[in-house]
Amino acid sequence: MSHPLNYFDSGLRCQCNEYFKPSDDGTYCIPEPETILEHGETCVKNNARDICNPDNALECACANSNGTNCKCECKYFYYIASSDGRCHAGNGATCEKSGGNTTTTCYEEALLTCGDDEICRYLISICFKQGKERGFTWILGVVGVVGVFGVFGVLGVFGVFGENPDYPDYPWVLVPENTLESTALAAIELADHVELDLTLSADGVLMVYHDLTLRASSNIASLPQFADRVRNFTGVIDENGNEQTIRNNWMFNDLTKEELQSLGVVQRGVGIRPRLFDGNLKIPTFAEFLSQVHHMAYGLNRSMGLVVELKNPYYYNTYQNISVNPRFMENLVLATLAQFGYPLTSEDTPRCVSDQDGNAPVPCGHLVIQSFELPSMQHLHQVAPFIEKSMLINAGLLPLLTFQGIQDLSGWISYFSPWKELVYTGILAQIEAEGIQYNETMIDEMGGFVPPQPILPRVLKTLQIYSRRALELFYYFDMGVDGIFAENMLETREIRMKYQYEKIGVPPPK
Repeated sequence: MSHPLNYFDSGLRCQCNEYFKPSDDGTYCIPEPETILEHGETCVKNNARDICNPDNALECACANSNGTNCKCECKYFYYIASSDGRCHAGNGATCEKSGGNTTTTCYEEALLTCGDDEICRYLISICFKQGKERGFTWILGVVGVVGVFGVFGVLGVFGVFGENPDYPDYPWVLVPENTLESTALAAIELADHVELDLTLSADGVLMVYHDLTLRASSNIASLPQFADRVRNFTGVIDENGNEQTIRNNWMFNDLTKEELQSLGVVQRGVGIRPRLFDGNLKIPTFAEFLSQVHHMAYGLNRSMGLVVELKNPYYYNTYQNISVNPRFMENLVLATLAQFGYPLTSEDTPRCVSDQDGNAPVPCGHLVIQSFELPSMQHLHQVAPFIEKSMLINAGLLPLLTFQGIQDLSGWISYFSPWKELVYTGILAQIEAEGIQYNETMIDEMGGFVPPQPILPRVLKTLQIYSRRALELFYYFDMGVDGIFAENMLETREIRMKYQYEKIGVPPPK
């Protein structure tokens, strides 16, 4: 199976990926080699090379951490396992553009449009800018392990409508994130859940904001009364031991609630984000946010779930009186939720009301708490085991991506949420590409990294520029992912309805 490369014109340079070789005339990528495997043959984890040869694109994948129930699979996502046990090339080319804005055909099955100075790689048709992915803000989970949080109806707090036809991977974010106004728009667009980020002010008030700093998402740089508050920072920002250096910026927790709410929120400089509301919206408190959610539930007569993320609780707790309350932020989150009627134990009765509507009763939406910090999540489980938890995974938590790590979480974590790239590129491939160092011996002792599910052959064969989002979401839905964080709620809901109708037989709403 070979794949033609486009003509070398318009500044286009094409080369073959690893494990492929160019044809004699330089216009094709040929898989090297295509390895034959006895169909249905199994392998033992510790003797994987006896049957599965990684150098020939095969590897041993075991369903159990003790090395049982194993089989040989295609190692790389761009190979497709056929019924005769062969690993066929799904694609073989990397096309790099030195300039221009042309549509290029790098593969038989796909048209890929990229802008200036972009690299087009065949990862379900993703465009990379300066080597960094753009256009996706979704977080997915590994499928079928602990239960995954990311797709079915978990639609971010962002208000979004439509896409730029010139840059299909750029969403149009109309209203700044983490504001009361974007929450209202999310409710109107019938988001099943809204995800919010919690931080702490200098006077210990829970605020809804994403960053440790204020320059990128507020107008503080234009306000002279805060000019002398800019500073540098170097220190540990989480319980995973990650250190960060910040220069010439305003730290969020240097300002009180009153000072923070005197600022205006502005759009991030990413994607298509109109500046219509810049400076006119404020940073809400957690209490104000919950009040808005309940007000929208009352007005729309439907609840909206909450996915509450604690941002850097270790960092914020160090600025409180930790000798008296070492888990100040976590405990304050639970106390605020209880104040607004959310049950913390199985014995509690939901008693959510809308204080903006005469304390009228409203249904408490589905509640999930998440964080990247494992000790914080463990504390929340100890004091509030009834609340569902989602474990966010980043490079500092690689042991959690092993068979043993997932097994350790499965007794108390409801949702497992690593980055979506790990689902189709593989954990090892991703961390090696990013140059992340890890303890190989410890990872091996924990059963190794969980392998990704091979990419669906139909995605590679039917991918078109107009349908890339539907095909990507269908891929994750087929895997069994429970949820995805998405900015474009209208589009995502439409794709979900299409999937439910075509794959499950659920008729569309009348």
